[in-house]
Amino acid sequence: MAVKSIDSLLEARSTRIIGEGEDVWVAYKKQNADQVIRGNIVADAQLAGLLLSNGVKRIFTLDRDFLKFPDLEFIDPCKQQRSARAFDAIAYRKLALR
Repeated sequence: MAVKSIDSLLEARSTRIIGEGEDVWVAYKKQNADQVIRGNIVADAQLAGLLLSNGVKRIFTLDRDFLKFPDLEFIDPCKQQRSARAFDAIAYRKLALR
């Protein structure tokens, strides 16, 4: 099941495979200049550097550790979903009142 899902993502025209280049280290250092990186945050810092060096500016994740990287916009997908549902309910009520 997972293999089919990944295959379909890779076949999509909008999919872009990103990789590590020399810019990853530059982005990593910039993001982490004012903080000590150790423990569990090391992998997050590496991913943040990889994303930013490839032009990715936002991440949808539940991992709040990504808030530590100021150039990467953190978006909680569950919060977004709740907000969208609340908006839909309000819009529905307004339409029903017309």
